[in-house]
Amino acid sequence: MILMITSYLDSARLRRKDVFGIICCISLLFSSVYLTYAVDGPYNLGNLGAIGELYPPKDTPGRPTPPEEYSSIKIISIMKDTSAEKSGLVVGDLISGVGPSDFPKKSNPIHLLLTTMEDASLRKKDSSIKLRVLRNNKSLTLKAEIDYLGPHAKACPKDCPRCDKLIQQSLDYLAQHYSAGGSVPGSAVACAFCGLAFLASGSTPSSGTYRANINQCTQYLTNYFNTVNPSTVGINWALGYVTLFLGEVYHQNPTPEVKQVLQKIARMIINNQEPNGGWGYGPLGAAPLGYTDLLAATNYCVAALGIIKRLNLDVQIPEPTLKKGLDYVKGCSGSYSLTKPGRGWDRCARVAGSIFALAMFGEKESRTINALSKTSFKPRLKDLPEAHCSPLLGMLSGALACCHLEPDTWTQYLQTLYLYEVLGHRAPDGSFTARPPVMEENHDKEYGIPWTTGGYLLIMQLLKGHLTLIAGKR
Repeated sequence: MILMITSYLDSARLRRKDVFGIICCISLLFSSVYLTYAVDGPYNLGNLGAIGELYPPKDTPGRPTPPEEYSSIKIISIMKDTSAEKSGLVVGDLISGVGPSDFPKKSNPIHLLLTTMEDASLRKKDSSIKLRVLRNNKSLTLKAEIDYLGPHAKACPKDCPRCDKLIQQSLDYLAQHYSAGGSVPGSAVACAFCGLAFLASGSTPSSGTYRANINQCTQYLTNYFNTVNPSTVGINWALGYVTLFLGEVYHQNPTPEVKQVLQKIARMIINNQEPNGGWGYGPLGAAPLGYTDLLAATNYCVAALGIIKRLNLDVQIPEPTLKKGLDYVKGCSGSYSLTKPGRGWDRCARVAGSIFALAMFGEKESRTINALSKTSFKPRLKDLPEAHCSPLLGMLSGALACCHLEPDTWTQYLQTLYLYEVLGHRAPDGSFTARPPVMEENHDKEYGIPWTTGGYLLIMQLLKGHLTLIAGKR
C-alpha cells in the first residue's frame, strides 16, 4: 500500500508539502478506530526552554505509545539563556521526576513537568523547581529557576495581565521573524494564521502596532490567489482558512483588491465541490485511497462560503451548493468522510469544525449546533488535540467552536486544555512549536514556527473581541 501511494505521488510529481494530508490517511486502512494519543516525538517543555521526548523508546511499530507508559523525558535540545541551560541540564539528560521523587507510574511526565512549572511561576518567592536527572547512569538533582509570571485573571485569557504579557512577547517575536512567502497551500494557511494573530491583537489594516504585518500578509495572499494554479493539490485547505483572514480584513477595511480575491475564492470553492456536497483536498477527484471528500476540508469551505455570503460581495453562490454543503456537514456528524472507506472514525476536532461552519450561517443552524455540542463536542472536548496530523488545527477548531457556544464551554476548554495544549507549546522566546500528533505525518512541524506561533497566538486572543466576523462580539 505504501508503495502504491509513493507511486501515485511520483507519477503526479507532487512535492511532499503540496500534499496537505494525503499520507496521513494511510493508517485508515490498518485500523478500525483512531488512535487516541500522540506518536513518539519531541515536545516543547514550555518555560524550561528545552525540547524533550518521552523515554525510553518503545518498540511498537504502527502503534503509538500512551505517554503514561513512559518513565522519563530525554532532553534533545536546549535554548540559550533559559532556565534549562542555567540549571545545568545538558542534551541527553533524562528527567525522571520533579521534586523529591520520580514521576509516578502510569502518569504523563510531560504534563507533570508543565504543571510543576506552572505552579512555580505563580510564586513570587522561590519560583524554582527541583529536577531529578539521570546522566550517564548517575542520579543528579538540578535546580531550575522559573520566571515569576503572576496569577491568571478569572477571565483568562481575556483581560489577563499574565497572558497579555506572554501574548505581547509572542506577537513581537512573530513580527520580527515572520516574512510571508511560499508557494504551497500550507504556506498560505500559515500566513492566514499569522495575519489573524495580528488582527486579534487589535491592530487593523489601517492602524496599530502590527498594521504593516497585516498588510504584508494581505498582499502576499492577494498575490497568491491571483497567480495560483487552480489545480494545485491541497488548494481547498487554503481556500477555506485564508477566507477567515481576508474576510476579517475586508470586514474592517473593504478594498476592491481584497473583494476581488474573495470573489475568486468563492468561485473556486463552488467549482471544487464534489457531487455529494463535500470537498476534498482539492481541486476535484479521488485522493489516493479512493475517497473524494473529507469533512475537515469541507467544514472550512462551507465556513468560507458563509463568511463570503455575510460580507455581501456581489458573488452568486448557488443555493444548491450551499444546501448540499450544509447537508454534508450535518450528515457527517464528525466522520472522516461520507465516501467509503472514510465513513466513521468520528473525531471531536471535526465536530468542532462543523459547529464553526454552521455558526457562519447564523441562527438558522442553532438547533443543529446545540445538538452537536451536547452529544459530540463537549463530552469529548479533551480529545481536540488528537486531530489526525495537526494538533493545532484541532485546538483551533475547538476554540472557534467555543466562541459560538455557551460560556461554560470556553471554561471547559481552558480548564482541560489551555495549560498543556496551548501554553505548554510556548518557548521562552515567544515562539510556539509542534507536538507529536496521532499520526506519523506532522503538519504542525512541517509548516514550521509561523504556522504554530500564529495559530496558538490566535487561540489565545479569540476572546479579546477584535475578530467579530469569525469569533463574534465578546
